[in-house]
Amino acid sequence: MVAVWLVLAAWLVPRALETGRQLHRNVALGKLAVRFADGLPHAVALAGGRDAVMACGPVTTRSFQVPFVAWTLRLPVGDIGYIAPSTGTVFQQNLEPKVPIAERTTYHYVGSAGPTAERWTVLSTCSPG
Repeated sequence: MVAVWLVLAAWLVPRALETGRQLHRNVALGKLAVRFADGLPHAVALAGGRDAVMACGPVTTRSFQVPFVAWTLRLPVGDIGYIAPSTGTVFQQNLEPKVPIAERTTYHYVGSAGPTAERWTVLSTCSPG
């Protein structure tokens, strides 16, 4: 009977440790997502607010950030692009999405919001406000 318990423990302990590591990683990713989401309303405000962003043209961000931006701007996810067009507003993280070379002269830096690691950088072809 002791042998059965030892085998069972040898089988369970590594799985329990791995589950604990996975939970820790997921909690860390969740906290990161919250910090990203917290900075986004400030980035929208830098661009003049929702109405100014909408009036400027297409909205672009990183593909993984599309849901955050859509939720903040109260838009369908399909209305947010991930490739910067010739006009509009770009919400970047870590310099992504990149503005195509041909469009770099039309976009200007509006500002940055959020802590360094989770910073949103706003580029626009329109003047804020």
